[in-house]
Amino acid sequence: MFNTLKRKPMKKNKAMLLCIVACAVHMHAWAQTNSDSLARVKDSIRTVTITATRSNKNIMDVGRDVTVIGPEQIKNSPCNTIAELLSQQAGIYIIGAGQNPGAIQSLFLRGADENHTAIMIDGVPINDPSSADGAIDISQLSLADVEKVEIVRGSHSTLYGSSSIGGVINIITKKKYTPGVHAGISETVGEFGTGTNFFNENAYVNYMAQGGIYAEVGYNRVDDKGLNAAVDTLKHPLAYQQNVHNNMDRGDFFSKLGYRTNGLNAFVEYRNYNQSFSFPEGAFSPANNYFGYLNRNLYIGHIGWDVTPAFHLQYIGSYSNMHRRYIQDSTSNSDTSKFFQSQYYTSSNTTNEIQASYDIKTTKLTIGVGSNYEKMSSNTNFGENTFYPSGGYSYAFSDTSNVPGPHQTISDAFIQADINGATFAPELKAFSILLGSRLSSISGFGNNISYEINPYVKIDKNSTLYFSYSTGFNAPALYQLYGPDDMPGDPISLANNSLKPETSNSYEIGIKHRVSNVYFTLAWYNTVVTNYIDYVYLWTKNKPVDSLSYLDFLGDSYLNVGKETTKGIEMNIAVKLNAKVSVNTNISILSSSLSYSSSSIDTTHTHGNQVQLFNGGDFLSQGNGSVQNTGLLRRPGTMANVTITYDPTPKLALSAQIRYVGSHTDAQYAPTLGPYGADAYTNLPDYTLLDLYARYQLYKGLSATLRIENVFNTNYYEILGYSTLGRSIYFNISYAF
Repeated sequence: MFNTLKRKPMKKNKAMLLCIVACAVHMHAWAQTNSDSLARVKDSIRTVTITATRSNKNIMDVGRDVTVIGPEQIKNSPCNTIAELLSQQAGIYIIGAGQNPGAIQSLFLRGADENHTAIMIDGVPINDPSSADGAIDISQLSLADVEKVEIVRGSHSTLYGSSSIGGVINIITKKKYTPGVHAGISETVGEFGTGTNFFNENAYVNYMAQGGIYAEVGYNRVDDKGLNAAVDTLKHPLAYQQNVHNNMDRGDFFSKLGYRTNGLNAFVEYRNYNQSFSFPEGAFSPANNYFGYLNRNLYIGHIGWDVTPAFHLQYIGSYSNMHRRYIQDSTSNSDTSKFFQSQYYTSSNTTNEIQASYDIKTTKLTIGVGSNYEKMSSNTNFGENTFYPSGGYSYAFSDTSNVPGPHQTISDAFIQADINGATFAPELKAFSILLGSRLSSISGFGNNISYEINPYVKIDKNSTLYFSYSTGFNAPALYQLYGPDDMPGDPISLANNSLKPETSNSYEIGIKHRVSNVYFTLAWYNTVVTNYIDYVYLWTKNKPVDSLSYLDFLGDSYLNVGKETTKGIEMNIAVKLNAKVSVNTNISILSSSLSYSSSSIDTTHTHGNQVQLFNGGDFLSQGNGSVQNTGLLRRPGTMANVTITYDPTPKLALSAQIRYVGSHTDAQYAPTLGPYGADAYTNLPDYTLLDLYARYQLYKGLSATLRIENVFNTNYYEILGYSTLGRSIYFNISYAF
């Protein structure tokens, strides 16, 4: 998915970046002058991270671009969802975060595809093996029981294997309890348009004994009456409408039992996610009586043991299963057209991993082995009965051939050495290098080797300069390999079990600087993904494109046909202006492209027939050997966030957040692109949103918050054809002891 439209000239973006850098330098000089009178910044810049290196390290000692959203930030955050929290971070754009609660949410980190970022809970991947590309829907995740979130940008296949080309996001749940019984309850109510409502209840109780045993149980529930998400863009281009509503009901149950002593931490946890919802009318056609149901169970086991002060062992295991069902039934309507469709998907995922680390002077050596087994199954039933004045037409289709379910296993062994120069000589203490490699054995594909070279240097105690080169890979999704949605009679299958894994090469260079009240980071990156997998149409060979008809259609399929390139600049500035005012700013500038070549096509699967790209409609095999498109679909070229926080009294906190999203493109079906039509690119304008937030502590443990989103009721789009939320207001009251 990509876009042929040109971005704004880079010289304008560079001017913006230089202006912000100059401001950062000015603030740094001001901070040094006034450091005696200012408090030090107390947020994620001082939190140790485990995701980037699988060990506890201060962010300043990690040679990668890392963000840690700590417990206090989450506690004081006005966000209702994980998506809202992540959308405030540099380089992250989430489609669906500005739409109805429960809308499908796709995360793009540094412009990478949604299935190129590893999303984890407590170090366990939570992808969805039954989805078309294996990616998780972020809307399934809540902030309930979340202690902190760690974001590691850039390829990390060395440590985390498949699906970590763009980066890794690790959602870490609460495990640090104080002795005794503690509980909390909160209620959020709100509305985001005429006739809408939003309710969110959260409750938990935890207990820790003096001997180290701890337990927790809790429940989070969200239900809403939403906007009609659909906009008829054919009749009203880029119109903003609110009429028929769609509803959502979601429950998130979580529990944990563990034991912690000096040197040992073991726990098991269980989470259940359950959601039901009604689909809105389609963007370009109505979806009558369309409902969806999702249920996911996740079990996690963890044992961490400090055998000696220098030797550490860890085991992580998990099992999850998911059931998704979509039903559309218009047979009870009085219309002449009767339609029924039922789709049922199930999937499961099992992971096991053992890791050992050993400290040798100022060097840490980490090794590990693991496996990931996933499988899926599906069942589809489809029927239509349409009556015309001259006669009738009926059609029925049922696919149950995939019930046993395809599966895939990835087995891994990895090693990483984080070497500080002081291991060899004290005068080399400022220099470090991280080296790592992973061997992955993918069932059906053979082996893949990923590696990483990451030197970094402490210029002084407050500044770190780093460089990294890393390779990565992404295994094809089970649906792409064994997809069941072929129509009867198609000579070429949608599934393509000859697909190769996507592979990547990434460069990054960056600097981090921290002085008493200022934290500043700047990073440049470049990532190239080869063997890119895309969705295509296939047409009969040896026939001119302009002569093709419906009878020449041979089916649709997934192919390795392209190369994806993303490069950009990211910057973060956090400033504590005085004891009451702080400012956090980040900006991301992205340049991206997709290039396709007919020489990449697997003619064994296509039988030499013509290949048409569904996105854009170009044909690759009739004198047009290569196609290049600039700007990836639904990924803005420029994004920026500014958050200003003011604490006039210890009990009152006020904040304002400004979010800017640059122009980006989407796809709209165009019947003129080939005999069947295809997706044409449409430019969506940039937009700026303002949110306001106030939090007041009424009594000890009792607080109230008020949030107004999209204060100016800005009219904007994330996806062409689907409306976004207008001015929204939420009120929350919570109590904990």
